[in-house]
Amino acid sequence: MTADGNRAEEIINAIGTSLGEPTIAVVGCGGAGSNIVHGIYWKSNRIETVAINTDEEHLRNLDAHKKVLIGKDVAFGKDASGFP
Repeated sequence: MTADGNRAEEIINAIGTSLGEPTIAVVGCGGAGSNIVHGIYWKSNRIETVAINTDEEHLRNLDAHKKVLIGKDVAFGKDASGFP
């Protein structure tokens, strides 16, 4: 490899190091989405996971970095039963 080739490789490596790892977040909505988030949570430590659901019990029983309970005044912490 030429001196120019070595220098180009050094620059690319330096840029990659300064940028660090990309940030990836997976957001799952509802029962199925939350189940997917739960699986990803255990498979990769590089991915931030967020579960969003109306079912408070389901959120309590799964693993995610962040859990968001929505529609508490409408669904009262229960499953929405597919009703949007």
